[in-house]
Amino acid sequence: MSSSRETETEGFIFVDGDGLTVCHESSDARCLKNSMDVVRDQMARHDILMRIKQAEADAKASVQQALQEKEKRIADATTEAANIVRTAESEAQAFYEKELAKAEGEVKAKKQSVISEGMRKVDALRSSANAKLDKAVEYLLKEFMGLLHA
Repeated sequence: MSSSRETETEGFIFVDGDGLTVCHESSDARCLKNSMDVVRDQMARHDILMRIKQAEADAKASVQQALQEKEKRIADATTEAANIVRTAESEAQAFYEKELAKAEGEVKAKKQSVISEGMRKVDALRSSANAKLDKAVEYLLKEFMGLLHA
């Protein structure tokens, strides 16, 4: 009996998708073909799993790279926006100062024009008054003299 047990346990065992299969004779072609198919299936599964893991790693790296690129672009855009604001503020300040100087120049010119016109009128009134003063003094003297002789 022990010899029949030895025969039953001789051979090899392989694992397929359904569970364990025992081949009793290594020359059994069907069993050998099944074991080769299982090994090939296991290698294919392993290869597929490795490819999936590599694809996941690649996807994770791509996402990480995209996030870094996004952050870099946001930082670059923020810096550029700040530079644009600074430039606009500087240009606005320069425009303000230029327009203020222009307005002050116009005010100064207008003031000078008003003063000049006023001085011209004062001089004209002074000349007119001086001319009339002589007549007024002469008139007053005549009136005074007329009152004295009367």
